[in-house]
Amino acid sequence: MMVTPQGDATAYVRMRTPAGAPLRWTQGCALMSPSERTPPELPLADLVAALSAAAGNWSRATSACSAIAIHPRAPGPRRAAPDGVGALLVLTGRWGRGQVDYDPSAAAVTTLAFQNRPGQAEDGIITDADIELNGVGFFFAIVDPAAPTALPGPGPGQRLADLENTLTHELGHVLGLGHNCWDRQTATPPLQHDGHPAPPCDGPLTPALRTATMFPYAADGETSKRTPSEDDIRGICEAYPKDEPLPPCEQTVQGGCQAVRGRTMRPRAILLLAVLGLVATCGRVRMRGRLRISYS
Repeated sequence: MMVTPQGDATAYVRMRTPAGAPLRWTQGCALMSPSERTPPELPLADLVAALSAAAGNWSRATSACSAIAIHPRAPGPRRAAPDGVGALLVLTGRWGRGQVDYDPSAAAVTTLAFQNRPGQAEDGIITDADIELNGVGFFFAIVDPAAPTALPGPGPGQRLADLENTLTHELGHVLGLGHNCWDRQTATPPLQHDGHPAPPCDGPLTPALRTATMFPYAADGETSKRTPSEDDIRGICEAYPKDEPLPPCEQTVQGGCQAVRGRTMRPRAILLLAVLGLVATCGRVRMRGRLRISYS
């Protein structure tokens, strides 16, 4: 299937429920907190700094037109679960959770929990967001764009990924954006905001698509996705317009981002949507991912 690429500044994609409702927050911020446990080669201070920088990248880019922001919280004993606490973790012993083994080529997995209530106003409301980084197959560091090789080399079998670059992309998913092209991880292309199918990632693409933060490919050590593009900014500002202010964000688990009750989908029912991964044959990093449906 060949899709004619759309023009510049029209190519953002919002993640949606099975019934087609766009995913969204209903409060003025998304709270994210790193786990206090990090591998020896990744100081906690670097993880905290990269999360703050990535959140700031989105907040600065959209402050003039968006009613939502990402607020980093203090580190703690975090876990990836639909518990209403947005968590950022680095997995090292095993790349997977519970009975699910993650794709070893993926450098990060972003999981969103949302209300799945077709036909109701609550359909698509995000209740939790967690990011897991693949510390098994990737060496994460804060890369200096002026000296990208001035770092300790990755371990055997690892690839280099810039923390801020990775987290800026993943936080785009936290806010509800999907990839801006079709990576063929789903049976059909996602729809752009105007209803057109997103073009294949391996087809002819405009420069605006390729340089966007939500483009699902990046080179080893790339830092360019730290800066949201015009398309990325438009996606957030049209989803959360400033002239439609959201309720204040609660800074506790009891309010705002509420825990959800119900069942977790079986692994084969998980939809793939939002992760950073690896294409070994072409030397690029590919972004893929998954979306977990939680009911409440």
